[in-house]
Amino acid sequence: MRQIRKSAVRIILGVLVLTAPKSISPKAYAQDSISVGRFPALSIEEAKQAIETLPGYELELVASEPQIASPVAMEFDAAGDLWIVEMLDYSEQEHEALGRVSRLRDRDRDGVMDESEVILKDLSWPTAITCVGDRVWVAAPPQILQLAMRSESTVILDGLGRQNVQGLANSFRWGLDGRVHLSTSSNGGQLTVPPQSPLRTNRSPRNVSGRDIAIDPISGSLSDMVGYGQHGMDFSPWGDRFVTSNSDHLQQVVAWYLPELTDASLSKSVAWRRSIAIDGPQAEVFRISPVEPWRTIRTQMRLSGASIGLLEGGGRASGYFTSATGITIYDGDQWPTSESHAGDSLLGIVADVGSNLVHRKKLSRKGVAMVGERIDEAAEFVRSKDTWFRPVQFAHGPDGCLYIVDMARETIEHPKSLPEPIKSQLDLTSGRNLGRIWRIVARERPIRRDAPGLDHANCDKLVETLAHPNGWHRETASQLLVLKQDATWIPELRTMATSYASPLARLHSMSVLATMPRGIDAETWLKTVQDPHPKIRLWSLILLPRFVDHLSASDLKQGFLALRNEQDLEVRMVAAVRSRMAFGIGNDRSDRSDQSDREAIAELLLSWACSDAGADDWQCDELRAAVEYAIAGGDVESFADLVIPLLSTQASADSAASWWDAILFELHQSKRLHTWMERICASEMSSQTTERLMASLSRLVNRRQITAPEARTAVEQFARNQALDLVKQSISSEKPSQMSSADRVAVQLLTMLPSEERSTLLTAILDLENKTDLQQAAVDAWLANDQALQAVVIDRWERLSPPVLNGLFQALVRSIGGTRLLLDRIDAGQVDPKRVPAWAWQAIRSSTDEGIRKRAAPWDGFSASKWEEIREPYSQAWKQVGAAEQGEVHFRKWCASCHRVNGIGIQLGPSLDSYRVRTHEAIAIAIAEPSRDMDPKYEQHQIRTTDDETYAGLLSASGTDFIEITSAQNQVSRVARGSIETWTTTGKSFMPDGLLQELGPAALNDLIAFLRKTQ
Repeated sequence: MRQIRKSAVRIILGVLVLTAPKSISPKAYAQDSISVGRFPALSIEEAKQAIETLPGYELELVASEPQIASPVAMEFDAAGDLWIVEMLDYSEQEHEALGRVSRLRDRDRDGVMDESEVILKDLSWPTAITCVGDRVWVAAPPQILQLAMRSESTVILDGLGRQNVQGLANSFRWGLDGRVHLSTSSNGGQLTVPPQSPLRTNRSPRNVSGRDIAIDPISGSLSDMVGYGQHGMDFSPWGDRFVTSNSDHLQQVVAWYLPELTDASLSKSVAWRRSIAIDGPQAEVFRISPVEPWRTIRTQMRLSGASIGLLEGGGRASGYFTSATGITIYDGDQWPTSESHAGDSLLGIVADVGSNLVHRKKLSRKGVAMVGERIDEAAEFVRSKDTWFRPVQFAHGPDGCLYIVDMARETIEHPKSLPEPIKSQLDLTSGRNLGRIWRIVARERPIRRDAPGLDHANCDKLVETLAHPNGWHRETASQLLVLKQDATWIPELRTMATSYASPLARLHSMSVLATMPRGIDAETWLKTVQDPHPKIRLWSLILLPRFVDHLSASDLKQGFLALRNEQDLEVRMVAAVRSRMAFGIGNDRSDRSDQSDREAIAELLLSWACSDAGADDWQCDELRAAVEYAIAGGDVESFADLVIPLLSTQASADSAASWWDAILFELHQSKRLHTWMERICASEMSSQTTERLMASLSRLVNRRQITAPEARTAVEQFARNQALDLVKQSISSEKPSQMSSADRVAVQLLTMLPSEERSTLLTAILDLENKTDLQQAAVDAWLANDQALQAVVIDRWERLSPPVLNGLFQALVRSIGGTRLLLDRIDAGQVDPKRVPAWAWQAIRSSTDEGIRKRAAPWDGFSASKWEEIREPYSQAWKQVGAAEQGEVHFRKWCASCHRVNGIGIQLGPSLDSYRVRTHEAIAIAIAEPSRDMDPKYEQHQIRTTDDETYAGLLSASGTDFIEITSAQNQVSRVARGSIETWTTTGKSFMPDGLLQELGPAALNDLIAFLRKTQ
């Protein structure tokens, strides 16, 4: 009866809110004029009854209040005891230090915890925990604490960021590299090592913004690497690394184990962290819990203008990923084997804490990365009718089951996203005394109940456990063996690594051996590098730096040459990077090699690109990057001589483009580009080779990667010989505008000519009629940071077509001088400020120069306008049916530079999938006020360099020595950290203000019709 009464209350509250009038004035939402209905907490039994699992599974309760409260992370130690991090001070009580660590024990081995003991308390915002032998590490930003079983806790690391309660460091994980990994989340940090700490770092403070960290438990060395999710990080049994973020629920970090590659200066950047869900980042979810009344009220407040923020689903407050947490790859043995890492597939588990559910995906390999596909049609693996069910993390247990950490809070929302009239009526501490740990069990399958006893196991037992079918056992045994460093067991480990039937046993034993001095000898490595399983071959190469000094040159060459027929792209990628060690390229043991060895590596790398896989391999960006790294500093000319003919005959222009760029870039880096060009230009080149060489050089010129004086001279001469006549022919031709690809390349390459020569050409081009394409190509290529040419074009601005004018404005706002030139002409009445586009005003408004910002203020007509002030004409237009065909035209013009829909456009901004089902008004608000509730990853960054250039756009990559910014025109600029004078964020969305006003009511109506049509 009690359950029925509570359900009735929920339904009544929901109906009252959902039937509230839509057009309420902002004054109606004053703090004393609304009432936010709240759902009461359920009892443990009621909460269990509210949970629904798919057939064949059930949830068992392992622990609950009062044993624990507000759990956010857990881990079993080697004895089978359960350690829990409790974040009672979520979300706004950071100064009260209410967090704690508890240890739970199951004395009677029935799967339910009988005993709870608080081990550590008075922590502020603790978020992660791991057991490292007889030590426990706890992340409570800004610190990592070490708790020894028989002593007080000590600070072993400091400086983790804590500016955002939902961006705290989380997810300690043991890696196959023998290190403990931690996600630093969106807060990052400036890490320092206290004097008493066993850890050490070669940089202090160590900036880990946008980077995850790893700690070697033996040496204490601290490293950082690509990664960076929000709340959730996990490894697959094979070492694949996955992270998640609020709406972007499934991401993979590729090549995380190759910092030399992921941090390398390459001819073209690679997205090492990427979304891999087939159904998109904001994939649909199927919740069965009612929408909290405050969510609907907040939506209405945003519609009315009483509150700012992203309109949630246009009135649909749920239905897609908005708060993904705790990504985990199932690695247990209690579920059916088909649900685990069967064959090449994995089972990914991720929760949506705001939708009260657990989702799963099948992960399949596709090249170097994986793709994730929904398994459960119109359903979820686990979901609850209870809005207090808050799955925030997962963990594997000794019993082979997967455990859910349920925070059991009434409100999980970030406090800053709650309008004050709502927030004042909610209790953000409500439920902090509650908390549950659940276990997902496959029905009618045995469950291991005995204590694992690995805390007292000898090495014989631990080595045997490396072959265990349960992932928790393998990882725990691996860690304990690494910590023991008992060399007497090396022979047994070598035997397992090279001959054991289970590939996971071979993998873990090799992983342990690699942490031991002389653990892997030549015989072991030569067998593992030729193992039938690709992941064994992969990790034999990843771990090579740890024992390479104990291998002879002939051993290394033998192992690498055995990879000539390698078919796995990820193995090829790692082998290309590690080949430097075998063939002595650059400074990687150059004493090992001679000229024949360098030719051998060129032939090896080339054999992969020209394999039967064909075009897919040519277009594998990760393999191209690895090959580029491999040849850096070596005999690039020999490699170029071998590869260039094949690039011209065996690969299409598109497939070969990145390889051309890689080879020419490395020739330039090795200061051999000019000599190679002199030699190849003196030979008889085919027209196809000439055209591809010209195209590649033009791309490198556009990226400003030709900097050496000798190279610039050689490229300039090549441009005169090959490109100048083509451009002059285009000028003199009486044919209308249509340009060939060769003509465009020629224009770009002429950037190498002195400004005075280009000024003459530019004047002639601008005076032409029916040559819009040629004019646009010249303006886009030649105006950057050249005020003399900018003046030539701006003097003719009234005669320019919109595409050409757009290129002019893009060049002007890129530098302080260009922006001043534009404002000078506006002040003089020579340029109409209304013709300056919204995105250009956005860049000017966020300039690092205060004088420019002040000068622009009177002219800026595209500052953000409140939606409510411009709503009327748009809402009137919606009464008519929009024209989808015309909407596609508008999409191509206004949106395709940042968004991709139905194969049209470029995916720079957030996915529009969820916007297709939102109301007209929700879409209009998102365009009118793009910064209302901005995702931080789409915030505009502004960099000013020491040579007075300005780069504005999205932060697309951050390496040790460089920053990459992607502009609104999808141009990627790599800026050396040493050349940065100022680097700021603007507080504004990457999407410009004022775009809605440029679009107009009828055009917006058509655009929405196009979005609906492509659903």
